[in-house]
Amino acid sequence: HKLEQGIFKIASNRGASGHAQTPSLILCDSETTEEAGQVWAIQLLYSGNFEAWIQKNQLNEVRLGIGINEDNFAWKLEAGQTFYSPVALLNYSAQGLTGLSHESQA
Repeated sequence: HKLEQGIFKIASNRGASGHAQTPSLILCDSETTEEAGQVWAIQLLYSGNFEAWIQKNQLNEVRLGIGINEDNFAWKLEAGQTFYSPVALLNYSAQGLTGLSHESQA
């Protein structure tokens, strides 16, 4: 998708992720190829309800976000309890999409 002003979002609330709905986003320049170009990726290391979004504002600033999908999610913490959110993995490559996949294996 070409990144336009506004918000692009993917989400799932079915309780499990998979190849049909992976909790991740990849952002790259339009000139990026398999071997050249800048690529950023964000992935949630979690297999449940998720939401990932990217926003471009009127100043061409871009923000990425990822986390638990708030639809169908609630967690009541009692005093003294702790909740650990899923971990997000951020990767960058200046060597295109192949470079990104190699970074992700490191």
